[in-house]
Amino acid sequence: PPRSTQGVSSAASDVYKRQVSTQSTWGFFIAKKVMAEQEKPAFFVYARRLMKNALLNRKQMVIDILHPKRANVSKAELEQKLGERFHCKKECCVVYGLKTKFGGGRTTGFALVYDNEDYRKKFDSIPRLRKLGEKPKKGIARKLRKDIKIKSCLLYTSPSPRDLSTSRMPSSA
Repeated sequence: PPRSTQGVSSAASDVYKRQVSTQSTWGFFIAKKVMAEQEKPAFFVYARRLMKNALLNRKQMVIDILHPKRANVSKAELEQKLGERFHCKKECCVVYGLKTKFGGGRTTGFALVYDNEDYRKKFDSIPRLRKLGEKPKKGIARKLRKDIKIKSCLLYTSPSPRDLSTSRMPSSA
Protein backbone atom coordinates (compact mmCIF):
# COMPACT_ATOMS: atom_id res chain seq x y z
CA PRO A 1 0.00 0.00 0.00
CA PRO A 2 1.36 3.44 -0.89
CA ARG A 3 2.42 5.66 1.96
CA SER A 4 1.88 9.40 2.03
CA THR A 5 4.93 11.46 1.17
CA GLN A 6 3.98 14.53 3.20
CA GLY A 7 6.85 16.06 5.14
CA VAL A 8 9.45 14.12 3.13
CA SER A 9 11.96 15.84 0.84
CA SER A 10 11.17 15.77 -2.87
CA ALA A 11 14.27 13.68 -3.70
CA ALA A 12 13.28 10.98 -1.20
CA SER A 13 9.67 10.97 -2.40
CA ASP A 14 10.86 10.62 -6.04
CA VAL A 15 12.93 7.60 -5.05
CA TYR A 16 9.98 6.07 -3.22
CA LYS A 17 7.69 6.69 -6.21
CA ARG A 18 10.21 4.98 -8.51
CA GLN A 19 10.38 2.01 -6.14
CA VAL A 20 6.58 1.71 -5.92
CA SER A 21 6.14 2.06 -9.68
CA THR A 22 8.55 -0.81 -10.37
CA GLN A 23 6.57 -3.64 -8.80
CA SER A 24 6.76 -5.90 -11.87
CA THR A 25 8.84 -9.08 -12.03
CA TRP A 26 11.94 -7.01 -12.77
CA GLY A 27 10.95 -4.33 -10.27
CA PHE A 28 13.10 -5.84 -7.54
CA PHE A 29 16.27 -5.41 -9.60
CA ILE A 30 15.38 -1.86 -10.65
CA ALA A 31 14.55 -0.89 -7.06
CA LYS A 32 17.86 -2.37 -5.94
CA LYS A 33 19.66 -0.24 -8.55
CA VAL A 34 17.86 2.89 -7.33
CA MET A 35 18.96 2.09 -3.76
CA ALA A 36 22.55 1.69 -4.96
CA GLU A 37 22.45 5.14 -6.57
CA GLN A 38 21.59 6.78 -3.25
CA GLU A 39 24.40 6.00 -0.83
CA LYS A 40 26.61 3.08 0.13
CA PRO A 41 25.66 1.41 3.41
CA ALA A 42 27.84 2.07 6.42
CA PHE A 43 30.60 -0.14 7.72
CA PHE A 44 32.28 -0.28 11.11
CA VAL A 45 35.98 -0.77 11.85
CA TYR A 46 37.16 -2.20 15.18
CA ALA A 47 40.84 -2.31 16.12
CA ARG A 48 42.07 -5.30 18.11
CA ARG A 49 45.50 -6.02 19.53
CA LEU A 50 46.57 -2.41 19.07
CA MET A 51 50.29 -2.00 19.67
CA LYS A 52 52.54 1.05 19.46
CA ASN A 53 55.83 0.10 17.76
CA ALA A 54 58.22 2.89 18.72
CA LEU A 55 61.15 1.44 16.76
CA LEU A 56 59.27 1.56 13.47
CA ASN A 57 57.25 4.69 14.37
CA ARG A 58 53.87 3.13 13.81
CA LYS A 59 50.79 1.65 15.42
CA GLN A 60 50.01 -1.89 14.30
CA MET A 61 46.72 -3.68 14.81
CA VAL A 62 44.31 -6.35 13.70
CA ILE A 63 41.13 -4.81 12.32
CA ASP A 64 37.64 -6.28 12.19
CA ILE A 65 35.30 -4.73 9.64
CA LEU A 66 31.54 -5.21 9.92
CA HIS A 67 29.74 -4.52 6.66
CA PRO A 68 26.32 -6.20 6.89
CA LYS A 69 24.77 -4.76 3.71
CA ARG A 70 27.88 -4.76 1.50
CA ALA A 71 29.89 -7.47 -0.19
CA ASN A 72 33.19 -5.98 1.01
CA VAL A 73 34.93 -2.67 1.67
CA SER A 74 37.74 -1.20 -0.44
CA LYS A 75 41.18 -0.58 1.03
CA ALA A 76 40.95 3.10 0.13
CA GLU A 77 37.79 3.53 2.22
CA LEU A 78 39.40 1.66 5.13
CA GLU A 79 42.54 3.81 4.97
CA GLN A 80 40.43 6.95 4.96
CA LYS A 81 38.42 5.77 7.98
CA LEU A 82 41.59 4.79 9.88
CA GLY A 83 43.12 8.18 9.05
CA GLU A 84 40.11 9.94 10.55
CA ARG A 85 40.18 7.71 13.62
CA PHE A 86 43.90 8.10 14.36
CA HIS A 87 44.07 11.78 13.30
CA CYS A 88 46.49 11.42 10.41
CA LYS A 89 46.49 11.48 6.61
CA LYS A 90 45.23 8.44 4.76
CA GLU A 91 48.67 8.15 3.08
CA CYS A 92 50.11 7.18 6.48
CA CYS A 93 47.77 4.17 6.77
CA VAL A 94 48.43 0.76 5.24
CA VAL A 95 45.80 -1.99 5.12
CA TYR A 96 46.65 -5.53 4.00
CA GLY A 97 45.75 -9.19 4.44
CA LEU A 98 41.98 -8.75 4.27
CA LYS A 99 39.97 -11.98 4.48
CA THR A 100 36.19 -12.00 4.22
CA LYS A 101 34.46 -14.54 6.46
CA PHE A 102 32.24 -17.17 4.91
CA GLY A 103 28.73 -15.81 4.56
CA GLY A 104 29.93 -12.21 4.26
CA GLY A 105 29.29 -9.26 6.48
CA ARG A 106 32.58 -9.51 8.35
CA THR A 107 36.19 -9.09 7.27
CA THR A 108 39.44 -9.35 9.21
CA GLY A 109 42.82 -7.90 8.27
CA PHE A 110 45.89 -6.01 9.41
CA ALA A 111 46.60 -2.29 9.51
CA LEU A 112 49.66 -0.14 10.07
CA VAL A 113 49.36 3.55 10.92
CA TYR A 114 52.69 5.36 10.57
CA ASP A 115 53.49 8.62 12.35
CA ASN A 116 54.12 10.37 9.02
CA GLU A 117 54.65 9.59 5.33
CA ASP A 118 58.45 9.64 5.54
CA TYR A 119 58.45 6.82 8.09
CA ARG A 120 56.08 4.81 5.88
CA LYS A 121 58.43 5.18 2.91
CA LYS A 122 61.39 4.25 5.11
CA PHE A 123 59.97 1.24 7.00
CA ASP A 124 57.16 -0.23 4.91
CA SER A 125 57.86 -3.44 3.00
CA ILE A 126 59.49 -3.07 -0.41
CA PRO A 127 56.88 -5.09 -2.36
CA ARG A 128 54.10 -2.94 -0.89
CA LEU A 129 55.95 0.25 -1.83
CA ARG A 130 56.48 -1.11 -5.36
CA LYS A 131 52.77 -1.86 -5.61
CA LEU A 132 51.96 1.74 -4.66
CA GLY A 133 54.49 2.98 -7.23
CA GLU A 134 56.77 4.70 -4.70
CA LYS A 135 59.76 2.44 -5.29
CA PRO A 136 61.02 1.55 -8.78
CA LYS A 137 60.54 -1.97 -10.03
CA LYS A 138 63.46 -4.26 -10.74
CA GLY A 139 65.16 -3.67 -14.10
CA ILE A 140 65.36 -7.01 -15.91
CA ALA A 141 63.18 -10.05 -15.31
CA ARG A 142 64.82 -13.18 -13.93
CA LYS A 143 64.06 -15.29 -17.03
CA LEU A 144 65.61 -12.66 -19.30
CA ARG A 145 68.74 -12.48 -17.14
CA LYS A 146 69.16 -16.25 -17.39
CA ASP A 147 68.70 -16.20 -21.18
CA ILE A 148 71.37 -13.50 -21.51
CA LYS A 149 73.73 -15.52 -19.32
CA ILE A 150 73.24 -18.70 -21.39
CA LYS A 151 73.75 -16.86 -24.69
CA SER A 152 76.93 -15.24 -23.41
CA CYS A 153 78.24 -18.69 -22.40
CA LEU A 154 77.50 -20.05 -25.88
CA LEU A 155 79.61 -17.34 -27.51
CA TYR A 156 82.79 -18.68 -25.96
CA THR A 157 82.25 -22.38 -26.73
CA SER A 158 83.44 -24.08 -29.91
CA PRO A 159 80.86 -24.89 -32.57
CA SER A 160 79.43 -28.39 -32.74
CA PRO A 161 81.12 -30.84 -35.13
CA ARG A 162 77.64 -31.88 -36.33
CA ASP A 163 76.98 -28.39 -37.66
CA LEU A 164 78.65 -28.63 -41.09
CA SER A 165 78.30 -24.98 -42.03
CA THR A 166 80.42 -23.75 -39.12
CA SER A 167 82.37 -26.89 -38.35
CA ARG A 168 86.18 -26.73 -38.43
CA MET A 169 86.42 -30.43 -39.12
CA PRO A 170 87.37 -31.46 -42.68
CA SER A 171 84.41 -32.73 -44.64
CA SER A 172 84.33 -36.41 -45.55
CA ALA A 173 83.43 -35.81 -49.18
